Amino acid sequence: MTDPDLASVASAVAHRATGGLTDGGQSAVTALARLVRARFGDDDRATGSLDAAAADPEDEGRIADLASALARTVAADPGFDAMLRELWSQAQEEGTASPGGGAARPPTG
Repeated sequence: MTDPDLASVASAVAHRATGGLTDGGQSAVTALARLVRARFGDDDRATGSLDAAAADPEDEGRIADLASALARTVAADPGFDAMLRELWSQAQEEGTASPGGGAARPPTG
């Protein structure tokens, strides 16, 4: 997963934690948020970044910290990476991968 994808995942997860997504088709983002929280488990640093981003999902620094925690975790755990990719793909298909409810589009080119 590229860094922009991880930043998008981090933003979607942070917004989901605050209920900032539209009602339509939130299941994949909800599952994504649960997966991230469960995988971070007892990692205080990663969980702290998740909690901080959820507390203020508009703070780009907090989203970047969460994206960094995700990057460290996917690098260390290919199984988590695969699950994260699958749920992210589902969220994009549902149209809930961005805080406003529209699907986040990967850059073309």
